[in-house]
Amino acid sequence: MCFQATFETRRTGQAVEIVSPGRLSRRAATGTQPFAFGLGQALLAVFVLSLALPTRAIPGQASNPADTSGTVADKLGVNIHFTDPLPGEVPMLAASGVRWVRMDLKWSLTERARGQYDFSVYDRLVATLQASHLRAMFILCYANPLYDQNLSPVSDEARQAFANWAVAAVTHFRGRGFLWEIYNEPNAFWQPRPNTEAYVKLALATSEALAEATPGEKVIGPASAAVDPPFLEAVFRAGLLNYWSAVTIHPYRPSDPETAADDLRDVRLLIRKYAAPGKTIPVMAGEWGYSLSSAGMDEHKQAAMLAREWLFDLANDVPLTIWYDWHRSSDASDRDTSFDLVGPPEGSPSGGQNPPFRPRPAYVAARTLTQALGSYQFNKRLALESPADYVLLFTKDDSVRLAVWTTGSPHTAVIPASAGDFNVTGLAGDQLPPVRADRHGLRLTLTGDPQYLAPEQPNELLSVAAAWQRLPLEIEVRAPGVLPLHFSLRNPLPKDERFELRAVGAPFETEGPVKARPGADADLIIRVAATERSTTPMRLAIGLEAAKRGVVAQETAIVA
Repeated sequence: MCFQATFETRRTGQAVEIVSPGRLSRRAATGTQPFAFGLGQALLAVFVLSLALPTRAIPGQASNPADTSGTVADKLGVNIHFTDPLPGEVPMLAASGVRWVRMDLKWSLTERARGQYDFSVYDRLVATLQASHLRAMFILCYANPLYDQNLSPVSDEARQAFANWAVAAVTHFRGRGFLWEIYNEPNAFWQPRPNTEAYVKLALATSEALAEATPGEKVIGPASAAVDPPFLEAVFRAGLLNYWSAVTIHPYRPSDPETAADDLRDVRLLIRKYAAPGKTIPVMAGEWGYSLSSAGMDEHKQAAMLAREWLFDLANDVPLTIWYDWHRSSDASDRDTSFDLVGPPEGSPSGGQNPPFRPRPAYVAARTLTQALGSYQFNKRLALESPADYVLLFTKDDSVRLAVWTTGSPHTAVIPASAGDFNVTGLAGDQLPPVRADRHGLRLTLTGDPQYLAPEQPNELLSVAAAWQRLPLEIEVRAPGVLPLHFSLRNPLPKDERFELRAVGAPFETEGPVKARPGADADLIIRVAATERSTTPMRLAIGLEAAKRGVVAQETAIVA
C-alpha cells in the first residue's frame, strides 16, 4: 500500500521536508511489532525532518545566552543578594560550576537624583564576578521614591524615567554578554497591586528605548511569577516578543520538577503563536528552587530536586536555569534562607572565614553535576519503557555520558548500550560500584537521585544514538492524515552498518535496512499512520535499530 501525505505541518523551529508520497520499494509493517525497549500503546502522529549531525561548540567561544546551544555549565546559574561579597564568597560560588548569577539592579539605588546615575556599587560587583568568570543576569527593577510615590511606574513621567535609567545602565555595562530582564514577577510584586496593562506599557517603553540605544544587548522578560498563561498572552499580544531574546518564567511548584513539562510546552506554543515568523524565542527558568520548609522536603531531597530541575530543563531546551537561592541572609527567621545552597559556617560565623559558608547537600549536588557534565552538551533524551524513567545523553567530541533517574519507585531498568563497563557517580559525587552492560543493554537500579554514567571505552550503540538528530520537543500538525519521515544519519562507527527505523502503536512502512559506510550518510524513510485530532498532546516514539547492536529510541509530543 502507499500512504498519502495529508497532514499540514506548522513551524517547529526545525527544517521540515515533505517526502513525495509516491510508492516505496519497502517492507511494510503492521505497527504491532514491539520495540526492544517496549513503549506499549504510545499514541503516534508523524512529521518530516531533514536531519543532520549534532552541532558542537567551538572551544573557547561563549555560547549565546538566549540560544539552546552551549555546554551544560553555560546554562546554569544561581540568584544572589549582594553587591559586596564576603571574602571567598564568589570563588566558592564559582566552584559550584555555574556560569551565571541573577541579581537585582535597583533603580532606587542608582538614581538618587533625577537624571543622575551612579552604578559604582554594581561596578564593584561586576569586577568581582568577572574575576571568577561569571556573567550577570541583571533585573531592571522596582520603584524609585523620586517618581510615583515610590510605587511601580504607572505615569508617563515615571515610565520615561525608568526607560532612560535602563538605557543608562545597559549602556554602562554593554558588550559584556549580560542579560537584561525587565522587572521581577510583575504579576505578583507590582505595587500597589498587579497591573498587567501598566507593566506592558513600562516594558514596551523600556524595550523600545533599549533596542534603539543598545542594539545587540539581550533583553528578556517578563520574569513571570509561576506559569501564568493569561498574563503571558497579554504580554506577548502587546508585541514584546519583537524586542526580547528570551521569555523568563518562575515555575515554582511543590511537586517534582518533571511536572513542569506541560507548562513549558504551553509557554512554547504561546510564544510561537505571537512571535514573528522565523524568530525562535526560548523559555528561560529565571528563578526556580525548592524550599526546606516545604512538606516532605529535607536537605537530601532538596539536593536531588536541584539536580533533576537542572537536568530536566536541559532536556527541555531551556538555555538558562537560575536556582533560587545562593544565600539570602544570616537571619534565621528569613523564610527564604530555606532555599539556600549554603548555610552558616560550622561554629562561630566569621567574616574572614574562607570559605565563608557551609555547603549544603544541594551545593554538593550542583558541583557534582557540573563536574560530571559541565563541559558536555545535552544531546537527547533516550526513551525507555516507562515515561517516568529519564536517560539523558550528553556528548563532548566523541565522548558520551549519561544522567539517569526515575520519578517513580526505585526499580531496575534496561538502558540501551553496547557491552562494556561504566563508571557511576552518585548525587553527592560518591563513586558507586562500576556496572557492566551486556549484549542486552545495561541493567541499572534507578532511583529519585540522578546518577552519572561514563563508559570506560567507546560505546558503539550510544555513539549511534548521539549521531541521531534529536527530535523537537513537540510537533504541531493538522489531523487526520499520514506523513513520511526522512532521517539522514551519518554512520559514526568504524565499519559498515545497517540502520532501520521503526514506530510503535500505529501502522508503518519502511524501505527496509539502509547500509552506510563509516562516515557516510544513511537516508532513512518511514511512513507512519497518524492519529486524529486531540485536545492533549500525544506521545510519538521512533526507534532506530543498528543491525545487531540494539535499538535506541526517542519521543516527541504531537499537538494535533
